[in-house]
Amino acid sequence: MCQPDGHNDDGAQRPPRPSPAAFVANQRDTGLPWHRVAALVAANSWRKIRTGRNCCGNLGQPGC
Repeated sequence: MCQPDGHNDDGAQRPPRPSPAAFVANQRDTGLPWHRVAALVAANSWRKIRTGRNCCGNLGQPGC
């Protein structure tokens, strides 16, 4: 569990939140059709909301 000081219970530093520019670039540079990008953004964003983490675990995919 993350603490207010930016560390996890085990003392590890959590990664910073991605910037909005990185979010847009991640979606634009995929080469996938827009409907597939939209589906990945929705699925990966829901996974981040559900787990309360900054990353969904699918590094490099849109929405992660």
